[in-house]
Amino acid sequence: MTSTRREFLIESVVGLGAICAGVSPPKTTIHPPKFDHPTYLYPCVTADVPNKNGRIYPRAVLEKAVADFKNGGDMYGQMGMHNGGVVVYLADVSHLVKNLELRDNFQEQSGTQLVAEIRVLCTPQGKVLQKMLDDNLVEFRTAGIGPMVRCNEDGNLVIGSDFKLVSVNAIQAGTGA
Repeated sequence: MTSTRREFLIESVVGLGAICAGVSPPKTTIHPPKFDHPTYLYPCVTADVPNKNGRIYPRAVLEKAVADFKNGGDMYGQMGMHNGGVVVYLADVSHLVKNLELRDNFQEQSGTQLVAEIRVLCTPQGKVLQKMLDDNLVEFRTAGIGPMVRCNEDGNLVIGSDFKLVSVNAIQAGTGA
């Protein structure tokens, strides 16, 4: 093998002939696409009122969920509810829950709502979420674990005080609980 052929192979493998000659390679800066991480406020559940799944989240349970969130910090959310919503798959992460709070009559809805501050992330699912938000195609729902301690007189399940909020997930508008 000739010296010229050998140098060519080294350049091909290394990618920069300058390294072989002892010269520092040029610095390369990768600029990711711009994504300004929009933030939204969305109601997730109304306290003391049956949701579409016939579950009632008492105000005290939601107050505890807010307090636990404040002590634990941000949480990830995803597109859809997988395995009952209690597992957050990193491949499906689309947003970050930056804050949770209870608000009365939020967006002119009667009652007390658990409101999530949602920050859309620059992930593949985050980009999908952003498009769906732009077209009003999603809403957000709580996902957690804990007992449903009893049925009320109307047959609705009441969420127990041991409820642990795991995530706030994006679901198709009009289908969620």
